[in-house]
Amino acid sequence: MIKFIYKFIVFFIPIIFFSYIIDYIVSKKIRESGIGDFSVWEDIYKGKINSDIVIYGSSRALNHIDPIILENKFNTTSYNLGMAGQHVWLQNLRHLEFLKFNKIPKVVIYSLDDLFFSNPEGIYQPDQFSPYLFWPEHKEIKEQMSVFKFPHFTFYDYNFPLIRYIDSFYAKKIFEIGNNFCNSFFNKFYLKINEKNIKDTEKLLSINDDVVKIPDGRIKGFLPIDSHWNNDLEKALFSEENIEVSINKKGILLFEKIINELKSKNIYIILVYTPEYIEGQKFVKNRNQVIKIYKDISSKYNIPFFNYSEDSMSFNKSYFFNSLHLNANGAELFSKKLANDLYPILSKVLNKH
Repeated sequence: MIKFIYKFIVFFIPIIFFSYIIDYIVSKKIRESGIGDFSVWEDIYKGKINSDIVIYGSSRALNHIDPIILENKFNTTSYNLGMAGQHVWLQNLRHLEFLKFNKIPKVVIYSLDDLFFSNPEGIYQPDQFSPYLFWPEHKEIKEQMSVFKFPHFTFYDYNFPLIRYIDSFYAKKIFEIGNNFCNSFFNKFYLKINEKNIKDTEKLLSINDDVVKIPDGRIKGFLPIDSHWNNDLEKALFSEENIEVSINKKGILLFEKIINELKSKNIYIILVYTPEYIEGQKFVKNRNQVIKIYKDISSKYNIPFFNYSEDSMSFNKSYFFNSLHLNANGAELFSKKLANDLYPILSKVLNKH
């Protein structure tokens, strides 16, 4: 029995040790890749944001509000913390981590949407959390994800190295690059294809490799989408499946908790409902109910609420790439409009601070 235990220890201890080392290296490389949200998460965890004006919200914050325009208007610093596909539940995670590692901002502009209080079912783009959640300094991630019905990550993902990378975006991307490399190698040395085709294959391989390494073009967290209108809205309307979004009472309470935390730190809050194409507003049956919740919270906490649902931009399809999101041109125009509308308030708030 003693010999068995000894052999077990001798065999597995080095494996466990090297698994931790490999996990650390892989996680570090992924975090530093700049893909998607990693540039923002890294700025958060390295305490690099330190801005006077910070933008909270989902993809409608991410794609709609340009922090550079706010910086120029108010002669201060700004950063966009918008998260694609994440509602109040994981916006709360970003909120907590941001305040933990960065200087307290003077102003938070909170961008709202119809799905803000939806039930926590599944997690959108869960692989963005993989390089962080295994390590103890990021225990907040596990706690915030525990509310989801389908949390994606398991006990083994949190407690054993490398497990969470199996069948993930990263594993598939590595397989894709490896497959392209093998095909290129085979073509070069066994099929003897001409020089031009070899160069084309190498070019293709380098493009696939760039997908892993090149950032997605965010500017202080802001991601403008230079795209024209697509027919997602028309498909949704003709399907005759207009939705009634869920409104989770715990989500409302969580939002109020975020507001109270911001107020307790003397942070000035502004609620904003950015432009949404007018026909798309008909897609959500209980939209008026959601807007009423925002108005009630605005009144309850004495927070300004700027609702651009009926702004002229919401009637012009050329400013959108789908019914919910402004394109780059629309985002630039709206950010200037927002900066002008906020100037009477924020110029005083920022000077007071």
